[in-house]
Amino acid sequence: MLYWLTEDIMEPSQKNGPEPAVAPTAAAGPDPFDLGRTLRISGMIDWNAAEALITNLETLATVSNDPIRLVINSPGGLVACGLAIHDTILRLPVLVTTEIVGCGYSAGALIAQAGHRRLMTTHSALLLHEVTEEFNGSAGLSHLRRVVTENKARQGVIEGIFAERCKQPRRAIRSWCRDERAFGAQEALKMGLVDGIIPPAAVPEKSPTPPAKA
Repeated sequence: MLYWLTEDIMEPSQKNGPEPAVAPTAAAGPDPFDLGRTLRISGMIDWNAAEALITNLETLATVSNDPIRLVINSPGGLVACGLAIHDTILRLPVLVTTEIVGCGYSAGALIAQAGHRRLMTTHSALLLHEVTEEFNGSAGLSHLRRVVTENKARQGVIEGIFAERCKQPRRAIRSWCRDERAFGAQEALKMGLVDGIIPPAAVPEKSPTPPAKA
C-alpha cells in the first residue's frame, strides 16, 4: 500500500532524515522547450524538499523568463507539499517542462501535471493512488473523522487536476487511483498523462583508430 503522508503520522526518522536533492544546473538551448535551467526533485517530497524546490523555482523565475526544466524521480510524499509545488509552477510567468526520470508516483505524478510540457523517459513509471493514511492507536475519534473528511476533499481536488489535464473523465481517474494504477511511458502517453517520451540518446560510433605510422 502506498500513502500520501501527512506530517502528524511521519516517524521522527522521516521528518529529520536527509532532504531530497534539489539541485540547479545551467546550460543553454535555442528552442523554448530545449531548456537551459534544470531543477531536480528526488526522493520523498516533504516540507523541506517542497520549500527548497519552491524557493529555487521562484528564484529562477525572478532572474529571467527563460524556461525551466524540472526532473522528477520520486515515490511521492506529503499531499500538501505536492499541491504547493504544483500550484507554484502554474503561477510562474515562465515555461516549465516536467520530466519523469525513474519514477513519478503519487505526489511526483501530481507535480508532473503542472508542466507546460510533460515528458517521461522510456523506462520510467507513473503511478496514481488514493489519498490514504495510517492511524496510530492514540488518535481520537474526532481526529479520525476530520482526517477522513479532509482526505475525501483532497482526493476530489487531485482527481479534478488529473481529469482536466489528461482530458479523461473523473470516473477513470478515480478508478486508476483506487486500483493504484501504474503506467509505463507508452501507456501514460496514450492516456494523456504525459505529452511525450524522451528516447535514449543516439551515441555516435567512434571511428576506428588508424594504425600508427612506422
